[in-house]
Amino acid sequence: MVIIADDLTGANDSAVQFKKKGLSSFVKVLFDQDAPNDIAESYDVLAINTDSRPLSSKEAYERVLKATRLAVPGDPSKIYKKIDSVLRGNPDAELEATMDAASCDLAFVVPSFPDNGRSVVDGVLTVDDRKIDAVGLFAKGMRRKVVGVALADVRSGAERLAAKIVSARAEGGSVFVFDAETDADIAAIRDCALKIPESAILCGSAGLAKFLVVGEKSRSAGSRRALSLGGKPILIAIGSRHESTATQIKNAVSFFSIPLVTLESARVLSGDGAGAADAVFSAACAHFESSSPILIVAVDTLFGKYTPVLRETEKDYEDARLLVEALSAVVVRMFSSFSIGAIVSSGGDTSLEICRAFGVSGIDLEDEIAPGIPAGTLIGGRADGTAIVTKSGGFGSPDAMIQIIEYLQRKGVSQK
Repeated sequence: MVIIADDLTGANDSAVQFKKKGLSSFVKVLFDQDAPNDIAESYDVLAINTDSRPLSSKEAYERVLKATRLAVPGDPSKIYKKIDSVLRGNPDAELEATMDAASCDLAFVVPSFPDNGRSVVDGVLTVDDRKIDAVGLFAKGMRRKVVGVALADVRSGAERLAAKIVSARAEGGSVFVFDAETDADIAAIRDCALKIPESAILCGSAGLAKFLVVGEKSRSAGSRRALSLGGKPILIAIGSRHESTATQIKNAVSFFSIPLVTLESARVLSGDGAGAADAVFSAACAHFESSSPILIVAVDTLFGKYTPVLRETEKDYEDARLLVEALSAVVVRMFSSFSIGAIVSSGGDTSLEICRAFGVSGIDLEDEIAPGIPAGTLIGGRADGTAIVTKSGGFGSPDAMIQIIEYLQRKGVSQK
């Protein structure tokens, strides 16, 4: 199986669904680092981060087209197009590119992720109090004919649902966007796909990915690498500004009495990123030197008001880049100065920048701590063998960070 994802956390949270079913899973940090097929030979599942979410629609299409052509297996049904669970970025253009690269004219799109509060009914994706026209988004941005599939049809049974898809195909339907509220709905869509003889590109969040392994067994158990152990400290780096992450950090700080050091965003954005990083590094060192086994470093805007949008401006992306570069610089210096056992990062751009700074080539996935929150081991670069946990900003219950820390402590990291 090859997963094409538009950011690193998405690549991780989808690939770990296959690891949970016993398939060895490797995530390429960036799609063009080295030959994907060389890695694919030793892993059951290869997830590729195209880092295309901030690109224009045209640029995203070209990058995903290239990445898919490099890694595409012979059977299009072995491709999984990972999209954001709230449809940020370019899900339409990227699916188009994936279908073009695989020469496939049929796609099943399932954005729902019930475990993290994402559901689609009447073609509308609901996330908390937000409503997003999923069918309309794909219909507007794709050349192919997009068809919405109602919840009643999903729940009519796999045989009837498959017959409906075949009928709609005869009328020119190509991209089917499915309603789904529960895991049972998603399983029914999976069963439908298995009954249709025509190969299809499967597209969705980690909510669909976890249903795609049926009766397979790993052929490469020897390629797995266990999480790093040894009582070493945990460094938590938070670049996300999502209110869910803010709540999780507040709860973890209170529960464990963890020190929290913040990066001064205004100083970074005014051009003094190095000075802001120096200040954070000095404060962080003081905490670790006083034998604190866990430390959180976060952007100071984490606890401010933040409204997620489907597409941020170029300035938003540039500001985010400057902030995560400063944040990752702190992480690298802390790693060089202390024996860090595990890195926890929240935010796709944060996780990617940390990996870039260390020269990491990939992540060997180990486990899923909570829905959409995977743990693994960094492969390559200066942090080779270090445990890492990545989390999308909007994922997780209020106690998710507590769960992450307790999981790492059970694994033997940070037992001072």
